[in-house]
Amino acid sequence: VDLADLLTSLEKVLQNKKKEDYTPFKKMNFTTASKMKEIINLLKGSKEGLSFDYFMERAQSKLEVIVIFLALLELIYLRKIRCYQKKNFDRIMFDLKGDALKLKKN
Repeated sequence: VDLADLLTSLEKVLQNKKKEDYTPFKKMNFTTASKMKEIINLLKGSKEGLSFDYFMERAQSKLEVIVIFLALLELIYLRKIRCYQKKNFDRIMFDLKGDALKLKKN
């Protein structure tokens, strides 16, 4: 899986997400760091890994979709999670790497 595959998947999710009503003072209770911790915890409980779609379906808004996507990219960059496909055009999957439990606390 490369960045183009992930961006294509993100674009599909954003297109399918319902149009949100504009609420200028809506408080969001998440950050990229909190989503990174949440992703690590979800992957700890999964033996087979979790799909890109699984993470995107959990999002309640487009902003949350983007924050989850950024958290996934950061975890890949930090080499805490692995991103792969079993075969071409298959689901994009994520699983933990061995040192993922050493994630820095901010």
